[in-house]
Amino acid sequence: MTVQTRTNTLSSALLLILSLMQLQGCATSGPGFTEVSPAPPGRAMIYLYRENRMMGAAGSFTIFKNGKNLVKLKNGGYLPIEVEAGPVVLSNEPAYGLANVIPWVTVLTAHWKATVDWEKEGALLIEAEPNKTYYVEWVLGGKLYQRSREEAMPILATTKRLEPME
Repeated sequence: MTVQTRTNTLSSALLLILSLMQLQGCATSGPGFTEVSPAPPGRAMIYLYRENRMMGAAGSFTIFKNGKNLVKLKNGGYLPIEVEAGPVVLSNEPAYGLANVIPWVTVLTAHWKATVDWEKEGALLIEAEPNKTYYVEWVLGGKLYQRSREEAMPILATTKRLEPME
């Protein structure tokens, strides 16, 4: 083996080790998924999650609830969110000014459903009903989709709990 070949092999190995260390730093490290107790009477539960995938693994994305920072959603992470019954807006952006009008959502919900293209806006409107559980998946490309329990549970079982932003 020549000196040049040995140097190339060592350089490649070092690059691989450094790359793996960098990806490890982006990994979700909380406890594995466990269902929380049902929300107290009159409230609802939302499980927000992101499937563990190689594509886009290094990125984390801020998710907003009603225009306020909620969580940095990492690859393979989830967050249970207890909410008041009524409209809840989850989004990838600071809700394009929605933070100022959220108190009026109850009045405007019917109008907004007809006029706002929530998916185009990178947002999801959930009409949270008391004592119900909702499942919301973030997918690469920044979209939020409401899923059924049957769709969500196999993915949630592979996730780790995240901490909400303060």
